[in-house]
Amino acid sequence: MTTCFYCDRPLRRIAQRALWFKDSPADRETIDHIIPQAAMRRFGRRLPWKFYSLNQIECCYACNNAKGDMDPIYWARNLGPEAVARLAQRLMQMGVAADAIVDLPNGYEALRLVTAAA
Repeated sequence: MTTCFYCDRPLRRIAQRALWFKDSPADRETIDHIIPQAAMRRFGRRLPWKFYSLNQIECCYACNNAKGDMDPIYWARNLGPEAVARLAQRLMQMGVAADAIVDLPNGYEALRLVTAAA
């Protein structure tokens, strides 16, 4: 069973037609962009394709809705060390150097590091 990337809650898949209901269950599976798309737009096409595909994760509706376009590192730090570890691992897969992740002031800085390396 798939779990939420942020809170590790088991996710429930719901038929596409049911997604239009306003009262969406908190454990409904959604797709979130770790680095919000609005932040990525200013980098244009300078980001490697791998970054775009790894930027999408499965998470529960509750976490996706609460995070919104909040900085991912700030969000993960509020959730606890397990969420920070999962985020750090994903950022490394995206091309951010492991030693740089420790000192990242925010998730948007990860975009600058990846574009500088590309």
